[in-house]
Amino acid sequence: MVPIINFLMVAIGGAIGSCLRYGIGLINGVEDTKGLGTFIVNVAGCFVIGALFSLASRWDISEYYRVFLFVGLLGGFTTFSTYALDILTMSQQGEYLNAILYFLLTNVLGIIVAFIGMSFVNIIAKSIA
Repeated sequence: MVPIINFLMVAIGGAIGSCLRYGIGLINGVEDTKGLGTFIVNVAGCFVIGALFSLASRWDISEYYRVFLFVGLLGGFTTFSTYALDILTMSQQGEYLNAILYFLLTNVLGIIVAFIGMSFVNIIAKSIA
């Protein structure tokens, strides 16, 4: 049974991370360039998750702080950082095929499914209008 405090830590961290992501998108110049805010957030999130993962594996950080930082804060900021860490972890454990498949399937399938979702809604919207 997962303690309710874990959910609270994720919620608090997620709220902070989401606000940080939103705030970066509002920075002058960033908001004017399509994709720049997302790019900055993804790269920054990857750096932070790499650094925090390394620190967390050296220090005894409680489960509450781990879920706050990794699931909540960074999950709210960018899930791309978790994706990058998953690929690195698989590679470090010698799971090269899994890492490659995860990378390819996430990117290719993600884009294909996003296109299908957009097309689906466009078809429905045209039939309603």
